[in-house]
Amino acid sequence: MVEQESRKRARALLKKLALGKATNYECENEFMDLLSYSKDPVIFAFFRTIRELSGDAEERLSNMFSRGGQMRKRLCRWILFLETDLEYEWPKQRLAPGLRDFYRPNWFDEFLGIEAHTNAAFCGLGEYDVWPFFREADLYTAKAACAQRKNSHERH
Repeated sequence: MVEQESRKRARALLKKLALGKATNYECENEFMDLLSYSKDPVIFAFFRTIRELSGDAEERLSNMFSRGGQMRKRLCRWILFLETDLEYEWPKQRLAPGLRDFYRPNWFDEFLGIEAHTNAAFCGLGEYDVWPFFREADLYTAKAACAQRKNSHERH
């Protein structure tokens, strides 16, 4: 279920985080508030991702999203997805779905019962390189629509 109002708030939160206008904990807490009323599954996915991204220390993560870096590109893709009407097609996961490609199995995973093949299976369900999009074609369609909106606004 796509909820544009929830996605609009989530976009604003991600932008604040990237610009250093919110700490990781502030962003995480605001995502928790969003979870209390949103039925859009992408909100849960971003909450889990932000929660893992932020770690234990309260800090501003703007350095992580520095201009031109890989995390900046990832963040821009996340925000672009939130501008679409696309359904979130990935399964609900408690491990950070937006950071699964950083996962490396370790002894603690065995202790918790997390298996490496579970991560590989999750990433193999769609085209993970474009997460939260499910297909690369959807990403390109969204980019084209965004460029068209931008050009339309510049003409007026």
